Amino acid sequence: MAISADGTAPKTMRPGVELAALGPKARRRLKRELVSTKLRLVTKHVTAHHRAALARAYKGTLSPGRRRILAALIEGDPRSLTATVLAAMLRLNRSTIREHIERLKEHKMVTTRAARDRRNYVLTITREGRRAFHASELLDAQVQDAIVRGLGPKQTLLLLDLLDEVERVVVGPT
Repeated sequence: MAISADGTAPKTMRPGVELAALGPKARRRLKRELVSTKLRLVTKHVTAHHRAALARAYKGTLSPGRRRILAALIEGDPRSLTATVLAAMLRLNRSTIREHIERLKEHKMVTTRAARDRRNYVLTITREGRRAFHASELLDAQVQDAIVRGLGPKQTLLLLDLLDEVERVVVGPT
């Protein structure tokens, strides 16, 4: 639920209550809640569509989490990317990172070698991992193209501007 400026959560509405019967402060709270609910719902649907596309293309081997690991390996220093560093970078716990790494190793997308600290290991992305990551970027482009086709260029730009504004309001200036 959205939290108001005074730190309280809005009370849930009973079905059939007229908006006009509410005061201006309550209407503002309700609008915020509806906007945040709609944003969560749309995000959930877009994410589900993307996950399904990844699952179809990679038969479940390349999840969004594993894709984030591959992206970090492509962008990072190959001599120093350990599971511990990756966990911190991606804000995932080590057991989750370990599970993802095991699946990536099974599908020959990464290799591991012992680090200086024998309790850890250094990860390296393989040619297959790079290929899979770049192919997944094409899936991202297809999802984006579908959105642009559905909305049209002007509405897409408006959506991006509105999302930037929502981010600025929620997160603050960057």
